[in-house]
Amino acid sequence: MMKPLIVATLLLAYALATHATPIYRCDVNGRATFQDSPCGEDASRVEGSPLTTYQPPAAHQRPLRAIPRETASSRQTRKPRKSRQSSLQRHNQRVEARRKGILAVGMSEAVAIQILGHPDNFQNERHVSDRCKQYYWRNPRFSPGLHRAAICDGEVARYSGPAR
Repeated sequence: MMKPLIVATLLLAYALATHATPIYRCDVNGRATFQDSPCGEDASRVEGSPLTTYQPPAAHQRPLRAIPRETASSRQTRKPRKSRQSSLQRHNQRVEARRKGILAVGMSEAVAIQILGHPDNFQNERHVSDRCKQYYWRNPRFSPGLHRAAICDGEVARYSGPAR
């Protein structure tokens, strides 16, 4: 019995709150203000919904451009790109190189030092967009011969070592 009475009271309160009261626009010191009572002789009543006076912009009239479709003949004339190695293939190459005691492109600088030890000599280089270090190893442990590696941005970018 109490719930219907509460619901009816809430509905009545909502209806009274949303009742369309007139809104007046007043210009005071060059600024427009809106209120529910007239503010003098120059007050003008706002027509329409009192909730908003915003007018949405007109719909976009420019026609959409069609995306060119690729024809079968244009697909055949295009040469296929060299396929990039999958991340699994690159990982397998790094594991195989590590097993052999040599470096592979993409290995980190820490792994390179772990495999060949600390370099005998190095020099800093600056290329177009990255800073590189050129490392030299002469007869490192477990892998005799001269090894050279360019380490750019913390990874092996180029490597040359004794032929195996």
